[in-house]
Amino acid sequence: MLDFTDGYTKRFALRIPVQGAKYLEVGIPWIVVEREARKHNMKTEEFIKVYEAECVFNNFEGVHYQFVPKEVVNEPNQGNK
Repeated sequence: MLDFTDGYTKRFALRIPVQGAKYLEVGIPWIVVEREARKHNMKTEEFIKVYEAECVFNNFEGVHYQFVPKEVVNEPNQGNK
């Protein structure tokens, strides 16, 4: 069980991004992203470009979000024409 005694609380609306989507969107406080960027010695805008939020769930009650580096997807090799 997580201890929320000294944590901050802020509520965010749940949004359906497109009709029929199998997920919802929810906000993350800007101050949280700024703090994570500082931990990685990055500017906030740079952090947002190279990190993404990962949702962890199903093995405990509730949901946990953490920031992980985005996976780099290499462009397919076009080859010589």
